[in-house]
Amino acid sequence: MIDFYLNYRMTAFIETIEISNANVSKLMGLFLDENLLPNVYNETIINSPSPIQSPTLELRNMQNSWILKFGTGRVDILRIKQSSTSDIGNIEDFVAWANNCLEKVLCGFDRKANRIAFATNCVMKELSSDKLDCIYKKIVNPISFYSQNIPFEWSIRNVSKKDLAILDQKESVNFSSILSLAEIVVNENGNIDKSQRVILDFDINSIPENTALRFSIGHIKSFISTILDYHNSITDEYIKIVSHE
Repeated sequence: MIDFYLNYRMTAFIETIEISNANVSKLMGLFLDENLLPNVYNETIINSPSPIQSPTLELRNMQNSWILKFGTGRVDILRIKQSSTSDIGNIEDFVAWANNCLEKVLCGFDRKANRIAFATNCVMKELSSDKLDCIYKKIVNPISFYSQNIPFEWSIRNVSKKDLAILDQKESVNFSSILSLAEIVVNENGNIDKSQRVILDFDINSIPENTALRFSIGHIKSFISTILDYHNSITDEYIKIVSHE
């Protein structure tokens, strides 16, 4: 039922790795076998009286499909679909690569994380208008107006919290999912294709209230392995709804 994934993201919230010649040289050495190129971009920091732009380092491959962003207080590892014909692979392969990247960063810079996050974004296969209407009525108890005039765009967000065992620690984890209907536009060599699609977004993260730098790479691997099981089972339930099972 899933047509394709648009992106995967894993984030570790750590002490900022500042831009410096020494840090750039160390990162290039750590990722020498990955064929990644350094780039500097401006990050917008909003945790101040007025947003400011701060130069931030990233490493990316030639296709811009693998990206490591070293932002303020965080490292983001992303796998991004660049075109309708490109394939970003499965989640398990991404997790293996991201875990390896984070291990290099945390060990190379002697860091621990105080938060971990994992996010995905997928697009379901194209469905008829009648089936899309049925999905909306199945998951929403609409008022009479919207029952008679089915929305052509809708979004349903659920956020829940669950305590999980991460190695020797108990952590509260936020599970956020958004099931939505929206128009997607694909431009392939000038050929424009538009369609209404059901989209599923996940953002699963440890709560921000605990700021202790307590997550080693072992904790991160355990966290991702644990929440991935929940991610997959919740996805399967959404697929059953979309598939009218």
